[in-house]
Amino acid sequence: MRFLALPLGAVALMFYIINVLIANAFPARSAEAPSFHQEVECLAITMYWEGERGNDADQAAIAQNVLNRTLHSAYGNSVCEVINQAKLVNGRTVYQYSFMGDNRPHPATQMPSHHWVFSQFLAEQILRDWYSNGRRNKQVFAEVRWQVAHSTHYHTPAVQPLWSTVDVENCRLKPLGQIGAHLHYAEYAKADPIGHRLCRLALQK
Repeated sequence: MRFLALPLGAVALMFYIINVLIANAFPARSAEAPSFHQEVECLAITMYWEGERGNDADQAAIAQNVLNRTLHSAYGNSVCEVINQAKLVNGRTVYQYSFMGDNRPHPATQMPSHHWVFSQFLAEQILRDWYSNGRRNKQVFAEVRWQVAHSTHYHTPAVQPLWSTVDVENCRLKPLGQIGAHLHYAEYAKADPIGHRLCRLALQK
């Protein structure tokens, strides 16, 4: 039996065409974005464990912090991606939100249960509001959420993370004050462009 000898370039081109045809016939499935229900669950769990139970303002501010991160290039594009984001530090996985690394039980198992029900309700209301105007709307708990409209960081007064001093002194973060049990910070240049410029000028003196 005789085989047809083809130049190497022709063989490569033939395989390329075959691969393109296969790829078009069986396109690779991309990772599906979380459903609205999953987003509500992720946001509610974060509000429950990070916020002060029974303090609506505190939980609403934390919800806004998470939503702000979905718009930031340094974090995930969805609520679930943001709260699951982690990095390796000295061989240990460190999450952006500490409760994620604590193996805490699902809030539904905790008592009293009305705190979890409220977190779910508030998370759904805030998310529906957020998506109703292109991930910008702030009508639900508007006053609180506008106070932290640019918040990307927060901590309780009981601790003082290194970034809360260093990044403030270097004009990277601007303190927004305390809401509920947490002190919030925004990216200086986005939250207060004029103040950021003045801060940078003061550093140069």
